Amino acid sequence: MKNILKKIALSTNGNYVRASNSNIGLDEIFNGIKKMKKQDLESTMYTEYNDQFQIFAAIALFLLLADFIIMERKNRRLANIRLFKFNV
Repeated sequence: MKNILKKIALSTNGNYVRASNSNIGLDEIFNGIKKMKKQDLESTMYTEYNDQFQIFAAIALFLLLADFIIMERKNRRLANIRLFKFNV
């Protein structure tokens, strides 16, 4: 396993450091990180929304409005409105 990790590090221009419980390996890693070129990174995140249910909301709103206008029960406000002008 150790040889495979060394080969991967060499082929990717990286470093292989064996770090154990002692600070010997970790100090070498931290020194390598400190030597690296430092730069500020700036990023912008965009979120794209995929709206899918507007047609169902429009249909539901239309049906609610139609139910309010054409309801069969007596309503004082709508008693004088006659959509269908025939007597039953």
